[in-house]
Amino acid sequence: MEKKDTKKSRYAKLETSQISYLGTRNKTYCQKYSIMDFIGRTKLKDSTKILELFGGIGITSFFIMKSITPSKHTILEIHDDCIERLNERYPNSEILKEDAFTFDRMEEYDYIFIDAALFGQGRLDKFKPILDRIAKCKAEVIITDLGFWKFSFVKKEKWAVEVPIYFAKWKEIFKTFNLNITDAFYTHDFAILCLDRDSTKYTTPVNVVCWEKETSEWRVFLEERKGAFFNGVQEK
Repeated sequence: MEKKDTKKSRYAKLETSQISYLGTRNKTYCQKYSIMDFIGRTKLKDSTKILELFGGIGITSFFIMKSITPSKHTILEIHDDCIERLNERYPNSEILKEDAFTFDRMEEYDYIFIDAALFGQGRLDKFKPILDRIAKCKAEVIITDLGFWKFSFVKKEKWAVEVPIYFAKWKEIFKTFNLNITDAFYTHDFAILCLDRDSTKYTTPVNVVCWEKETSEWRVFLEERKGAFFNGVQEK
């Protein structure tokens, strides 16, 4: 019997266009992009340089551009269907068909967004090339989705104890990449991290926020599914 390549299947979603699964998102994205809206309004500064890794069709870009006017905005994406939409929606941004794992200009940017759905403690071997490069620059970092989220299997009444412990472990991990977690926003399904470079706060507890707000603004991207672009993917 042929042995299944578990590592390959593990990272398959990174090789999948966001268009193929966008229609399956509902409440998760309503919460995710409510957090992104908040981060855009409270964490980002005008006239700064923004780099997005794994740009998809530009939903995160939408909330960045809604809040600030960057002096430079670069989006990396490898799928042609997504790149077409990015070019149409953000003509003044730099859209590059380039692999985030080999991109070597990170030192140019003030903020780096890692928008990969499979980021997690058990997958750092995959993302280490990116984190190693980030460790050498000065950018603040936003990780928009920790991917497989352990608290889907933890009773909610235990979150008050378990969640801070979980993020404290992440804080220790990111210290090795010269990053400090300042804020962690989480829901039942995922978490988003904000990281800066302040090594004096490595021992400061993470500001942990259980997020319940939602926004439907991202759903304008679902409306575009009616065209051939979405190949008949249906909203659920």
